[in-house]
Amino acid sequence: ALDLRIGSPSYSKFTAFQLSSETPSAAYIPRGVAHGFCSLSEPSVVVYQVSSEYDLNLDSGVRWNSFGFDWPCEAPVVSERDSELVAFENFASPFRYAALEMDI
Repeated sequence: ALDLRIGSPSYSKFTAFQLSSETPSAAYIPRGVAHGFCSLSEPSVVVYQVSSEYDLNLDSGVRWNSFGFDWPCEAPVVSERDSELVAFENFASPFRYAALEMDI
């Protein structure tokens, strides 16, 4: 989870956590925090809920390898879409921090 909210105390910081079927859990990622995942086993099932209907015009993100995270895999399979996203330093964030949001 990478904070993209301008003005956030944790802007540009990231955190990682491991979810497992052995210890059922979930994660809440607030609006303005980018998210990605890396499956450490096969098969894997990822289920997520979003807060709004998909809109291609609003679809954006940060390239997976551009913000300093050390991914736990040597040869990741990355979609063409995700490979073509802009680097973090070139991302013009539309997100603004609101004090009522949860920090990561």
